[in-house]
Amino acid sequence: MGHKIWIAALASVLVFAAWVPTAGAQAKTAAPAAVTAPAAAVAPAVAKVNVNKAGAAELMALPGIGEATAAAILEYRKANGPFKSVNDLMQVKGIGEKKLAALRDLVTVE
Repeated sequence: MGHKIWIAALASVLVFAAWVPTAGAQAKTAAPAAVTAPAAAVAPAVAKVNVNKAGAAELMALPGIGEATAAAILEYRKANGPFKSVNDLMQVKGIGEKKLAALRDLVTVE
């Protein structure tokens, strides 16, 4: 998710920089079409994190997953084998309904 925010911010800066008039140029009266384009059209889709293959660093890049929760995911995976569904993350200490809801669209088990 951090990549989406970074890419959207970079795209915004580049579009703004292109729109700002340079010295000696007249100001534009209307914003170019690129400024009004939705961010989704600019930013590419980010691949989901496979919780059955991800290491601690990749897991900690997810929102709400710190060092302790990443370690708990890895330990659960070691003790129980691969997750069969994203809902299995609820079995990990530190992951409840709210955190799972935030992760659901960002992770996969395949």
